[in-house]
Amino acid sequence: MNIENIVGKLRKNEILILPTDTIYGLTSIVSEENKIKINKLKNRPEDQEIIILVSSLKMARKWIHTDEESSELLVSNEPTTVIGVSQKGDPFQAVRVVRDKNLISIIEKTGALYSTSANIHGSPYIDDLEIFKTIVNEDDVYYTKKLKGEPSRIFNSLLGTFLR
Repeated sequence: MNIENIVGKLRKNEILILPTDTIYGLTSIVSEENKIKINKLKNRPEDQEIIILVSSLKMARKWIHTDEESSELLVSNEPTTVIGVSQKGDPFQAVRVVRDKNLISIIEKTGALYSTSANIHGSPYIDDLEIFKTIVNEDDVYYTKKLKGEPSRIFNSLLGTFLR
């Protein structure tokens, strides 16, 4: 993957399909405009929240309040998204610390990223280059290989339970 090319496109508010630690995601810089664009691509409500990917626990704490349990889950070996009380004004936010070195490098250059499964809302997860090309421009798909194929665990720190 050409990291500088990806960073340049993200800084122009483009929506890309990128590999994550788990599945391919529709990915962008965090902004209200990009949230609406991603949700339109997925055919879901424009105001639906999107998971925020960060490169470290320190960065996660800029987005959500963390207690000991949620901090441990965010840095655990198993990819885990934590829903917590937002630091940014929304009632809550979902955050995941990534492990993929390329993604960490991208986030360190762009700041936190939105990422959600690259599929139509309610449909199974996709890992198919040809289908990805029907969602975004072919030049905006960064397909590297088949991935794990399962989304991350989701822990709701407000309820103290796993949702997935």
